[in-house]
Amino acid sequence: MIMTNLEEHSYDEILILKVLADEADPSEEHIFREKYTISEIFRNLYFEMKEMWENSQALVMVENVDVDKAITNFITKVDKEGKKNRRDFKLAIWFAAIAATFLLGIIIYQQFFKNNQLEIVTTNNMTTIVLPDSSQVSINRDSKFQYPKYFKGAYREVTLSGEAYFKIKANKNHPFIINTNRSRIKVLGTEFNVNSSGKSVIISVHSGNVQLYIKNNERRKIVLTKGETGSLSLDDEILSKKVITNPNYNSWATGIFTFNQTSLADVVKLLEQYFHTKITFQNQNTGHCKLTANFNHQSLNSILEILEATFEIKVVKKDSILLVGPACEKN
Repeated sequence: MIMTNLEEHSYDEILILKVLADEADPSEEHIFREKYTISEIFRNLYFEMKEMWENSQALVMVENVDVDKAITNFITKVDKEGKKNRRDFKLAIWFAAIAATFLLGIIIYQQFFKNNQLEIVTTNNMTTIVLPDSSQVSINRDSKFQYPKYFKGAYREVTLSGEAYFKIKANKNHPFIINTNRSRIKVLGTEFNVNSSGKSVIISVHSGNVQLYIKNNERRKIVLTKGETGSLSLDDEILSKKVITNPNYNSWATGIFTFNQTSLADVVKLLEQYFHTKITFQNQNTGHCKLTANFNHQSLNSILEILEATFEIKVVKKDSILLVGPACEKN
């Protein structure tokens, strides 16, 4: 492969190449805009290199490109068209070599992806992060979330394995895309929950609208609006949607619980998940008791005290929590 020494070339040349290759960071893009505005020499250099770049796009049109051969063909083409001066031709050779390096990195997509992505892996604790576009994502336990250091291009694209709650900043020109195992989720600006940890991808929409579709087949999709939940079965790729009936679908992220004649067994399941604590009944029939209550960012001890007073339950704490209380009839 042709090698080149970046030190032989000016900062302006390297800066322009990074912009053309979509590899410039925000500070470099700012410098580029300033130079482009005030310097005619810089603008001329940019247009010259841009023309060379566009002529080299064939490098990314095939998956298994022979980079050495492509560079040779490109240089031969430049030579045949005539070189204005020695510097132009030297620049063309350098540009082809460096462009090939950048483009090869794009062709080997997985390596490019890993080098430019940040990854959050949660185990026993959830975490909340702010994305480069100021969107907010709460990531549940036992989940993995990947996102770029900064968004660029037509889409704001991330990858999720597990569960997360999204508050997406609206940007109609750059839709937000979430990749899961076999689905893609497309939004413009909204608030919703995604759970991809089981045999289905489940989305519950708090506000705005969300498109859920099968990966690589955007025609097979459902559109979800506020108050709707949709799912994609990973076994048979069936899409379905319905009205949200569970008011606690996002309680793990918000810390707000709403119970209306909810069985104590179901209450305990949610508390176990949120507080990451094992809770059992001494008498399984205690789980049939019905609870109507709202909890807003209350501690587990505070909630247990309310259960004690409501159902005359005794709370025994050892390695886990044991609820000793009356039997309630199932209805």
